[in-house]
Amino acid sequence: MTLTDAPTWLKKELDKVLTLQGDVDAIESALNSTRTTVAQGKAPAAALSALSSLERTHTRLLKNVKNLYSSLNVHDSFPELNGLSLDFIQTLFMARDLKINIRKWAIASFFEREKLDRAVGGKQTPLGTNPTSYHRLQLNVFY
Repeated sequence: MTLTDAPTWLKKELDKVLTLQGDVDAIESALNSTRTTVAQGKAPAAALSALSSLERTHTRLLKNVKNLYSSLNVHDSFPELNGLSLDFIQTLFMARDLKINIRKWAIASFFEREKLDRAVGGKQTPLGTNPTSYHRLQLNVFY
């Protein structure tokens, strides 16, 4: 299986894992700011205990997100992506989708240009004329 065969479900799952990773990063930021605030002042033992519990929960959550990512079997389906980060893989899929869309737009543009050429009689038979009319028109030029 190559990157061009990337299934849609894999992209959706990677998006979900990335969203979850963003949430985990936000939690980590909140924990760091709370830790800094608690370190600056005297906090009750209950607050320190709760902070410690939250940090352990955050560590487990981060481990579960990594397990979820590895359960997607991205590296089994696409061995060429082995060792790449989740962010890079998502960027790679977005670049692939963008390339496909640009190719579609380019092809549509080429067809539009061909139709315009035909409409003014520049290439092949002009639009709206049958071959007999076109040839009769060409013969009338000589008379």
